[in-house]
Amino acid sequence: MTNLLDCFGLSDRGPRHRVNEDQFLVVDLDEWNDVTVAAGDAIAEPPASQTSLGVLLLVADGVGGNPGGDVAAQMAVDVLWSMAKRTSRFDLGRAVRTANAEIFLTGREHPELRHLCTTLTAVYIADTATNPHLHTVNVGDSRLYMLRNDTLTQLTTDDAVTGLVPGDQGVRSRRMLTRALGLHSNLDLQISDVALHNGDRLMLCTDGITNELSRRRDPRHHVDARPSSYYG
Repeated sequence: MTNLLDCFGLSDRGPRHRVNEDQFLVVDLDEWNDVTVAAGDAIAEPPASQTSLGVLLLVADGVGGNPGGDVAAQMAVDVLWSMAKRTSRFDLGRAVRTANAEIFLTGREHPELRHLCTTLTAVYIADTATNPHLHTVNVGDSRLYMLRNDTLTQLTTDDAVTGLVPGDQGVRSRRMLTRALGLHSNLDLQISDVALHNGDRLMLCTDGITNELSRRRDPRHHVDARPSSYYG
């Protein structure tokens, strides 16, 4: 196998927002260097004599309507990347909890950013050369999908509820997050562990995509995800 993983990343501010509150990261931990992502880019297998450190992928979406959503998303990326390149054994759970603590503290130290928070979906692909599998963490409503054998599976569960809130035009329905990085000082994480098969395709995305998806479920193309999981 000459190329282990082909990656493509794209983010767009959209017509309704002044700033882009989405951030994403693709990093090859064997190279300790950000990968410029474009169609056709690849992360190659390490030499056979080298122990693979894995690949880190993540997407963060600053919570809309709150000051500094773009700041929170960037902090999440910066903290995970900083921790990933300082260790020979990346601990995804520890890195996400550290990001949560730093975002929470920053929001408390700066009153203008007191509601600083962001969603996060992160994937750490470990043992890339011999037994590829992925660890996943999600906080909020950004999602991870896997396409395998023409079946699309959502591997994450949204931390969100839909409720009625008053507005200028009367009561309206609104989707509200129940968890986000920076929302509370402590964060309980569930980390899923999923084996990868040759040909699997992964998509990490924010609600900028999922809000536009059809809510109809075609049983030929969607199954519920039931990966094994552990707490980290």
